[in-house]
Amino acid sequence: MTETFPQYRESPCRLPEYFFLNVLGKCYRIRVPWIAIQAVVEIIESPQGYREHSISWNYIPGPTITRQVSTGGAEHILSLAREEGWIE
Repeated sequence: MTETFPQYRESPCRLPEYFFLNVLGKCYRIRVPWIAIQAVVEIIESPQGYREHSISWNYIPGPTITRQVSTGGAEHILSLAREEGWIE
């Protein structure tokens, strides 16, 4: 007996999310795959020190969500994005 597994590819319900991170006057556009969106949001919502950099996401279908992250949080997100090749 064989079992069929779903194909993991981008579909209308599994679209990537764009995050816009502003650090020191530079805006980074980060394209996060659907499977990692919750992990990035948890980094943003985690307890941090002084929050001074803005990050926004969730442009479609609703209003934009904007939060502040600390320098360490921004560096962590950027290092993850560079490692995974998410920066556009």
